[in-house]
Amino acid sequence: MPRGIYPRTEYHRKINSEGHKGLIPWNKGKKCPWAKPPHFKGEKSSHWIDGRSLEPGYKTKLNRLWREKNREHSRLLKRKRRILKRKNGFLSIQVIQQVYECNINNFGTLTCVYCFTPIVFGNDTLDHVIPISKGGNHSFNNLVIACKICNCIKKDRLIGEL
Repeated sequence: MPRGIYPRTEYHRKINSEGHKGLIPWNKGKKCPWAKPPHFKGEKSSHWIDGRSLEPGYKTKLNRLWREKNREHSRLLKRKRRILKRKNGFLSIQVIQQVYECNINNFGTLTCVYCFTPIVFGNDTLDHVIPISKGGNHSFNNLVIACKICNCIKKDRLIGEL
């Protein structure tokens, strides 16, 4: 057999057909001690897709564990949120309609006020310019239309803090 033709045994044929995948023939099929997990090689891990876990309720489980570990802090946050919601009241449909109409009149189409890109209906969010957590309210002057990406980037910060 000429030199360089590798598949001599069934084991070698199997390795050739599957690729190495961290296996080396001189190690008898054991993983290389220096082989890195797939997410270190630039490949996506099989447990996560688009930043979300495949395990149902994973984030809920993490939140529950955090609340159990930080009971007092969790109670304070819950109380603060409840007080802010009570102070601001409910967001009326008329105010939401005014915000959408104003945005369409200003730009000609539904547009994000932060990145000025047109938004498809369903990809839009209602954003508080001054977040409720920083003392904002549900008034017409405090509400704007933003795309989901910009709203997620802004979070609970003021525009000047970006």
